[in-house]
Amino acid sequence: MAEKIQIVIEPPESHPDFLTLQDAMEQVLDYFQLVSIDEKQDSQNIIWKLVSVSMKSPFTVTAEAFSFDSSVNIDELAKKQKEKLRYGTKSILKGITPDEWTSAHASKIIERILKRSNNGIGKTRIILDTEIDSVPIEITPQIADSAMSEIHKQPARLFSEDLSHKELGSIDGYLVAAGSDYDHPALRIRDRLTQDEIWCRVPEEIRNNVSESMHLNDVWEHIRVIVSGMVSYEKTGKISRIIDAQIEHIVSRDVSIDAIRDSGFTQGISPSEYLKKLREGNLD
Repeated sequence: MAEKIQIVIEPPESHPDFLTLQDAMEQVLDYFQLVSIDEKQDSQNIIWKLVSVSMKSPFTVTAEAFSFDSSVNIDELAKKQKEKLRYGTKSILKGITPDEWTSAHASKIIERILKRSNNGIGKTRIILDTEIDSVPIEITPQIADSAMSEIHKQPARLFSEDLSHKELGSIDGYLVAAGSDYDHPALRIRDRLTQDEIWCRVPEEIRNNVSESMHLNDVWEHIRVIVSGMVSYEKTGKISRIIDAQIEHIVSRDVSIDAIRDSGFTQGISPSEYLKKLREGNLD
């Protein structure tokens, strides 16, 4: 069944018969901008096709995930976008901004949505599971006002985080905790080189495999692991977190000196003479 998103805009209680087309349309467009903002390349092939619009009050728009690329798994990527919208919106209404929405562009969209919700729009309902009896996300003027208050109280935490870049990479470290990062299952790793502790989010599709392969003892004993994924860096170059983390245990073993000693490595000459010849390129 096709993945859909439905957004319902109601007029304010003080003027139940008055809702401007501009407020309603811009509110809907801003939500769909948040759905696809800062997406990875593979998700940029998804668009949300307009299915229906009801101009009668309440103003209702229904959109369906679509792609012109037949090789794209539309449902899987659409579900990820819907989950990001669900989690991101609920977080914002609690005064918490997820990493994906910390850019200046995203913060402006969020501020516009909250301001309209407190001035011109009575209630917004976001329905992400249109085919089942699900509970919609609701934004009222009171909820929007509370969220804005939290933003003004903690602007640095909410909208000033500026990760300089993200790139695929890995870290070598020690497992120190298991928990959640912004409601995502995650492991906390101490970087072996910097000693920084970093949250590494585990993707939903492998969380069961990770939980079954690890034990509490692994945390208590701080086992050594390699974590690969999308590494987020702050302006200072410090790693903020790792997204879509893949965890690999490093199994150490005792090796004797005799097992690695090579008496003929320097070809019978002293180490200093060997290094001198190596630098000069005179080794046979």
